Amino acid sequence: MVVPIQSSSINASREAVLHAQLSNLIAEGRWTAGQRLPAERLLCEEFEVSRNTVRSVLKKLEASGVVQIRRGSGCYLADAVNGTQENTSDKDSAPVLMEKLEAAYLFLPPVFVTACHVISSKQITQLEECTGKIGRAILDHNWPALRRNSEEFFALVSGALQNAIIRDVSCSICASSSFLFPRFDSFAEEDRNKMFADFVLVLKALKARDTALMEKAVKVKILNVAVALARLRGIALSPIIAAEQHSLAAP
Repeated sequence: MVVPIQSSSINASREAVLHAQLSNLIAEGRWTAGQRLPAERLLCEEFEVSRNTVRSVLKKLEASGVVQIRRGSGCYLADAVNGTQENTSDKDSAPVLMEKLEAAYLFLPPVFVTACHVISSKQITQLEECTGKIGRAILDHNWPALRRNSEEFFALVSGALQNAIIRDVSCSICASSSFLFPRFDSFAEEDRNKMFADFVLVLKALKARDTALMEKAVKVKILNVAVALARLRGIALSPIIAAEQHSLAAP
């Protein structure tokens, strides 16, 4: 039996993605301590979410002490927030990202396999639209849009399980990885094509509700990203991904 996705679950997925995006931008140093964040309207336009989603995320950030909301004035980055984390150099971030890819390799396949059973036709339509946006972002070299829509893709799939913990962990892995990821155009064209084709294959598995294809498609997707990163940055694959590399052939 297919369980239809609830609108509340979709909204929660968007909130989780936006929360991770804003947290990453703050850690990256996009805004300095005491600086006013963009108006809600601008955040809605940049991240393609509703004003209610923006307000909910900002309230959560305020509750955790990251920002301060001043009535009639706006939302400001709290003092010494982005100073609590040191900026990570590209050289240091690559091994960290490899660890996140290893975590994704272990965590995401069963999540996506389960999604094959419960995802609704409406959400598959949303994923088709999202995949189209990913393709257009690549053609337009619009890397912020690529990152945003890639995160939305994973949030929609994990949100189909209607489990807040699973959704939040999935979004956290994907959002934090894309934040550390080098610019997409740094990769060889062959690697870029593979990474986009992997999105299409995951969507195909979901539409067919093919769990065997899904498990392999997700693993190959993560493996392709890991291999491309290792080649680009001259680092080793993680032990688990290295062990799996030769046992996986493209679906």
